Amino acid sequence: MKTKISVLLVCLAVLLAGCADVFPLNQQNPAFSAGVSVSDETFSDVAETSSKEDISTQVVTTTAETTSVTEKATEATTQEPATQEETTTEAEEPTTQKKVGIVEGIIEGITELSGLLSGKNNKHSIDPDKPLLALTFDDGPSAHTKRLLDILGQHGARATFFVTGNTVGRRADTVKRIVNEGHEIANHSWSHKNLTELSNEDISAELEKTNNKIYEITGVECKLARPPYGAYNDEVKRVGKDLGMAYILWSYDTLDWKTKDAQAVYDAVMAGAKDGRIILCHDLHKTTVDAMETVIPALIEEGYQLVTVSELLTARGGSIKAGNTYNKLK
Repeated sequence: MKTKISVLLVCLAVLLAGCADVFPLNQQNPAFSAGVSVSDETFSDVAETSSKEDISTQVVTTTAETTSVTEKATEATTQEPATQEETTTEAEEPTTQKKVGIVEGIIEGITELSGLLSGKNNKHSIDPDKPLLALTFDDGPSAHTKRLLDILGQHGARATFFVTGNTVGRRADTVKRIVNEGHEIANHSWSHKNLTELSNEDISAELEKTNNKIYEITGVECKLARPPYGAYNDEVKRVGKDLGMAYILWSYDTLDWKTKDAQAVYDAVMAGAKDGRIILCHDLHKTTVDAMETVIPALIEEGYQLVTVSELLTARGGSIKAGNTYNKLK
C-alpha cells in the first residue's frame, strides 16, 4: 500500500509540474478551480439454532468538481489588422484541452489516493490465530443500512450483507457503499420465496436475477447465497452448484426479527458469540441497527475480529465449494 501511495504522489507531483507549463505565472491565463470534498466447510452443515422466520466509515468518498475552462477572444474594435491575441485564439484550444486533462488527472489521482488512505481499497488484515466472528445481515438493503455501514466503519469492522434482488435497484448507492467499504455482498434471492417450493427453473431465476442486478451495480460476481428461511433441499443445492454458488446458513439466530428490541438483540449476539460462528441479523429493522451501536464495540473489546463470511471460512486454510452449505468454521 505504501508503495502504491508513493507512486500516486509522484504522479501527482508530475501532473502539478505540468501545470507550470500550461499556467505560467508571468502571464494572464484563464482561471480554473478544482474542488475536492471528503464525505463517505471442513465445516458443519447443521445449524445449532434455526430461524422460523427470516423476514427481513467512516466512509471516505472523494468527489471532485472541475469548472469548465473558457477562452474569451478579444473582439476587434477597429478596422486595423487583427492583434496577436485575436489570431491565436483558435491555436489556444488544444492548450485549454490540456489544462482540463491535467485537472482531471489530478482529481483522479487524489480520488484514488484518498481511497487508499481511508482503507477503502485495502485488503482486510486478519490474524487467524485470534477469534473470528462473522456478522451477517439479511433482507436489505433498507433505510437503516447506511447507518449500519457508518457504525461498522467507525470500528473498522466487516460484515456480510445478504441482499434481496428486488430492493437492490432502489438503493443502488447503499449497495455500492457495501462493496466499496470492504464488506461482502451476497445473494438472498430476488423476492424472498421459499426455494424448496419452486421448480429448478424458478430457483435459478431467483438467484441469477439477483446476481445480475448486483453485478450491474457493483461489478461484483456473487458466489455466496443464503436461501430464504434457511430452507434448502437437494434441488436447491444442485442449482447452486450449477451457478457456482455456495449456501451460507448461520450458527446463531438472534431472533431480531421477532423481538424487535435493541437490548434483546444485544443480549442475543453477546450470548451467541463464539470463535468461528456466523451470526444472523437483519438490517431491515431499526432496532437491530440500534443494537449494533453497542454490539460491535463490545465484540471488539472481547477480542473478536469482525470479518466477512468468506474471510471467516478461508482464514484458517478452509475452502468454499459451490453447492455446499456452511454455517460456521470449526
